[in-house]
Amino acid sequence: MTRTEEQLRATFRRHANDVDTPTDTYDAVLNRYRRVRRLHVLGAAAAAGVLVLVAVPVTQSVLDAGPTPGEVAGPVAPYPLPPRGSLADDEEFLAAVVQAPWGRGPDAVNPPLNTRQVVFAGEVAGGRWARVVGQIDGELVGAWFSGPSGAGGDAMTLRSEPHTVATGPEVFYDYADGAGVLLVLSESGDRVAVSERPDIDATGTVTRDYRSVETIDGVAIVDLPGKWLQALSVRIDRGSGTVFRGGIGEGSAELGPGDQPETWTDQQIWEAANGALGIAPNPEVVRMVLDPLTDQAGYAVDELELSVLWAGPVGETEAVLVSAVLPSGAVVVLGGRGQLYADDTTRSFGDLLSLHPSGTAAQDLMLVMRCDVHEGEGPTPITSELVVLGPPGSVSFRLLGPSPAVEEPGNGRILSVQPVDGVTGVQALDAAGNMIAEEPVAGVQDISDAGDGPVN
Repeated sequence: MTRTEEQLRATFRRHANDVDTPTDTYDAVLNRYRRVRRLHVLGAAAAAGVLVLVAVPVTQSVLDAGPTPGEVAGPVAPYPLPPRGSLADDEEFLAAVVQAPWGRGPDAVNPPLNTRQVVFAGEVAGGRWARVVGQIDGELVGAWFSGPSGAGGDAMTLRSEPHTVATGPEVFYDYADGAGVLLVLSESGDRVAVSERPDIDATGTVTRDYRSVETIDGVAIVDLPGKWLQALSVRIDRGSGTVFRGGIGEGSAELGPGDQPETWTDQQIWEAANGALGIAPNPEVVRMVLDPLTDQAGYAVDELELSVLWAGPVGETEAVLVSAVLPSGAVVVLGGRGQLYADDTTRSFGDLLSLHPSGTAAQDLMLVMRCDVHEGEGPTPITSELVVLGPPGSVSFRLLGPSPAVEEPGNGRILSVQPVDGVTGVQALDAAGNMIAEEPVAGVQDISDAGDGPVN
């Protein structure tokens, strides 16, 4: 569930309680929101790096048939490349899979039949896979379908949520029941390489090592058994340059109970909070703030030495500052908030992430975290709050940026203040008024090094 969906649910539930009416309106609004989001919000992400390769119509007999209800009349401009994969010449299979339903219900995305085309069809990882694209409201949308080995096209079922696409390389990663498969569609002659996760060395420097994989006619199919590889990255080289380097998103399917990555238990978090400042941390908030280590960097719980540095309220949310020592010895500091909603869902906000070299004592660092509060999905925050954890000996703080600088008393080593517009940095002062540390207003450092997609 997205943040907007959570807010929709909470808003409708709150107003329903006020007027003692059912919340059916929520479902209607959510259905419409999800359809728009699929075609536009996900489309923006696709345009950034997860794109579809073009293809010619699958069979002229299918497209020449007169339009049925809901179809677009008139010819669809052909694309310059034919379908690829081991089933690309199976006309019966192609003609059937192009008619497979994309979804059901009021929010389903179903391109008209005479706009649909097959991009890829083949035997993959003991099953059959197909990529189909179509047009809706002048936009190209695509989806992946799968079925068991030997399945006919009419037995293929939707595997990925439809989203808007554009021309260019496509990267798709699917994971279920302990087995992953990566499909890359690009141009013939392109070279494909894969990196399972970034490497963060003892200095805190992030790098990637890529290994080449086999491609046939621009198609790479890579079996990736084992754990879920959320930090996976793909690089596509053409000639002497790189045309694509990007991550693979969240994959296609919901992870089953047996596929869920290991995470920190409540007991582990409470033990890691021994000696922390502030209040006892909410374990769910801590887990969500630590997500970048598992999602972006691909680390397992047993590879990390976790410490909770501080926990406390920020507005109507609970915030935490935590640190983790990586296998190389490098130290990563993360901070953020977790908003608990009326339906017991939690939304996390990552506000701080910084890397430090091996040997850094996280408990002695000065940490400056700006927490922006947004209304809905708007880019401009409606308010901001500054949370500062000073080094030992801190008793007050000087806010830099405003003229003249503003001094604020701390609550021990902690400063929490708003508004913070114009503040560019903070100095920590000891009891005598001497500066003992200074830090800029920090942000979120990228530790994935996965790339953003097409390379210009």
